[in-house]
Order: sequence, then C-alpha cells, then structure tokens
Amino acid sequence: MKNIFRITSLIIITLLVFNSGCKKFDDVENLNYPDTESVLSSADDARSLAGGAINTWFVGTRSWDAYNSLQFALLVMADQYTCSWGNFAMRDMSWEPRKTWDNSASAPDKDITQSIWNGMYRSNFQANSVLQVIDQLDIPDSDMIKAICYFIQGASHGNLAITFDQGFIADENTAVEDLILVPSNDVMTAALAFLDKAIEICENPATGFTLDDGWINGVTFTNADLGKLARSYYARFMIHNSRTAAQNNAVDWAKVKTYAEKGITTDFFALGNGNSWDNATWYDDPKTYLNYPSWGRIDCRIIHLMDPDYPARYPADGSVPTVHNGDGQAFSDDARLEADFEYLPSNNFKPDRGYWHYSHYRYDRYTDNAMLGNGEITDMRVAENDMMIAEAAARTGDLATAIQKLNDGTRVTRGELAPIDAGATEADVLEAIFYERDIELIGAGYGLGYFDMRRRDMLQKGSLLNWPLPAEELQVLQLPTYTFGGEANADGVNTSNGGWF
Repeated sequence: MKNIFRITSLIIITLLVFNSGCKKFDDVENLNYPDTESVLSSADDARSLAGGAINTWFVGTRSWDAYNSLQFALLVMADQYTCSWGNFAMRDMSWEPRKTWDNSASAPDKDITQSIWNGMYRSNFQANSVLQVIDQLDIPDSDMIKAICYFIQGASHGNLAITFDQGFIADENTAVEDLILVPSNDVMTAALAFLDKAIEICENPATGFTLDDGWINGVTFTNADLGKLARSYYARFMIHNSRTAAQNNAVDWAKVKTYAEKGITTDFFALGNGNSWDNATWYDDPKTYLNYPSWGRIDCRIIHLMDPDYPARYPADGSVPTVHNGDGQAFSDDARLEADFEYLPSNNFKPDRGYWHYSHYRYDRYTDNAMLGNGEITDMRVAENDMMIAEAAARTGDLATAIQKLNDGTRVTRGELAPIDAGATEADVLEAIFYERDIELIGAGYGLGYFDMRRRDMLQKGSLLNWPLPAEELQVLQLPTYTFGGEANADGVNTSNGGWF
C-alpha cells in the first residue's frame, strides 16, 4: 500500500475527521480511499483498520513513499553516521559548512519530509476513522481498539511535534473548519494527552487483552505491554521535543522519571518481512542502507567516544588517522567496538565531496539481517528507557539512582566497562548517560542521535533544529515557502548556532 497513496494536506483536511457536526467523510469524493460504509461497516473492518494503523505508524518513520525517509538525514546531521552519497539528502544535510534545506516543490529530496508527514497523518487518520464508528459497532473488545487508536494518535502527533516547527492537531471529534496550523509545542501537548488516554485504558484493572496476531509482526502484545510502551513514548517525547539545551533543562524531569519508571521492560520491536522494494509490509530502509558496507558508515565522532586517542574528525587532508597502528584502526576498553562495529581499511567515498565524510568503521550489529530485511526492527530498547530514568534521576538530584542504572545496564553488561564510581559528579554521570545513548542506541528509534544532539546544543552550526512543513503542503495550503538551515540563518531557534566542535 505504501506506494499507492499520496497524502497532502488537502486530503488531511477533508478526510482526517468527519463527525456529525462537520463535513462527513462520505460526502467527500476521494479516489484514494473508499467511503466509510464500505471500509467500516463491521467490527472486522474496524479491527483491520486499527491494526493497519499500527503498521502505518511504525513503518512511517522508516520510509512511507519509495524509500524516502528523514531518518537518513537526521542521523548524518547528528554526526552519528556519515555518508557522501546523494540519496535521501545524506550528502547535503551533512555538508560542512551546513547547508540551507531546499524546501522548494522541485527539490530532489523534498519527499523525505513529505514521507514522515504522510506516514504520521495517515496512521492518525486510520485511528480517527475507527474511533468515529466504534461505539456504533458490536465489538466485544472495544477497549483494546480504543487503546490502540489513542496510542496511535499520541505516537503520530508526537513524531510530528519533534520533527516539524508546526502541524495540525486532529482527533475523531475535530471539525474540518477547526483544523489550523499550531506550533509544535501545542502538537506535543495533544500527543501526550492522547497517550494518557491509552494508558488509562491499559492500566484499568478491569482491562485485559492481547493484540490480534500480526498487528505487531512476530510479537505478542498485551494491554500491560501497550501501557508500558505508551509511558516510555511519553517520556521520550517530553525529552525529544527540546530544540535547545535551555529547553532541555526546563523539562519536567520528575515527570519524565515517573513515566519511564513504569515504562517498557523488554525491547519494543517488530519482525521484518523483507525490504520496501520487495513490497514488504514490515521493513526498515535506514537499517539496510546506513549499515551496508558500501553505503553509510559510522562517523569518527562516535569512534572517538570509544577511543579518546582517535580523532573525532577525519583528517582534513584525507590522510589515514595515524593513531595506534597508523591504519585508521581504533582500540577501546569498550567491548562494543569489536562486537558492534567493523573496521574497514579503505574509504569508497569521493574526496571532492569532503573528507569529513570519511570513516574506517561501519555499524555491524545488524549485518546478519540488514540486507534481507528480516530480524528485529527495534524502535525502543530497554536501554533507552533505563537511560531516561537515569537522566531524570541525575537532573533531579538523585545521583545514586542514576549511577545504579548505569552500572546495571549496557555500559557494564555489553560494554564491559568499569562501573561508575559512587562519588561521580552530575556532569560525569550525564556524560556517561549520553555515551550510552550514542553507543548503545545507534539506529534504535526514530532520529535518536539527532534529537539528543539537538537538545544539548551540539548539532553543528547551521543544522536544522526542526523542519519546515513540506513544500507540497505549503502549496496546497496556499502558504509561502519557508525553510531553515545554513550558517547564515543560525538563530538558535530553528537553526543551530552551537556545535560540538
């Protein structure tokens, strides 16, 4: 289905909502979607659409339209991955000095923002459609359907809020004439409220359900699991909505801790069943391309974190780093350098595209299934939830809990690093937390590296702090084109005026 539908704001405005007090879905002629009666005429129809909403949301951050995913640009802009190939705006968005984002309707990479916009609003539309009719249908486990739909409302609005500078808020009761663009903070407020509605159902003692087979491919999911997941996303969104370090410091960290402490206890993933070009329904294009040996590589910044003697930036003259053996190879006490990363003796990037793209390392953790498109497609690891608890504890003065979380977690279990000393300072603890987030969570969730760098004022000067509405949406809405990015626009509001070097 992913290549059939092309959603613009016109479709969103006319189709996202259709309650009794506004224009009906049935009244709008639309060649992409059948009418309400044929789609939602039975309980089975509603169940099917609710399950489809999960897939649309999950895949929507990975590539909704023909391999286009913003994830590529986010991770290279964060200097977590590096790539000089022009696909998915990877070269342009990691250019040094940073470029202004081409947000024209004819831009070659315009679809990477359109794709995440489409995927999130499409999943929200599906959830809203079900909620509109669910009380009119005889569905024995309607609580399960409602919980899923509220979760999708929250998760889709949350991803939109952390990505764009503005957006629409639309639930099952929103009238078409009430749909207006609002700032990202307002979109986030709505997202968190939706998640709370899902949590309320899932944690009700009278509630008990297991999602239908296939709703999350290869995974059995209960109401308890969904409630925990909603809490973890709530905490993630509270953190990732920050555009600057000042905003990050102002986060209600006590609330983050409260939600994360009741969050996931097992990794959240779906099993892939192929690649997007094979018409798979559960896939992760960024995992395939960013980790394939001849495509993306791991930025020197990441290798430097594990081996402080290693340069954080590739030598400007293109010479191989001379540390250790002089062959570009790093060494580390962190066992993950050997377990998760592969050393490559040569570079295949073009020199005229900038030596800053060069690297002798690729991410090797997904090699066995990346090109086949199978295996676990992870969107949130327990390690992320643990680090959210640890960071919230540290920022609220509970260093003992933060240190315990670090010492009980992947830093020691997978990295085999020495435990953090009980007398560590807050700065030391936060540094260790972000080290774990950089090393352990690469590619394990939508834009994690980018949002972490953004909220620490570490994105290179001229990097986008959020993205403008896609050009096609602005055309449909008859609004002027606007954009962000580039050193000349570095205002610290929509474009970074900071940087890690």
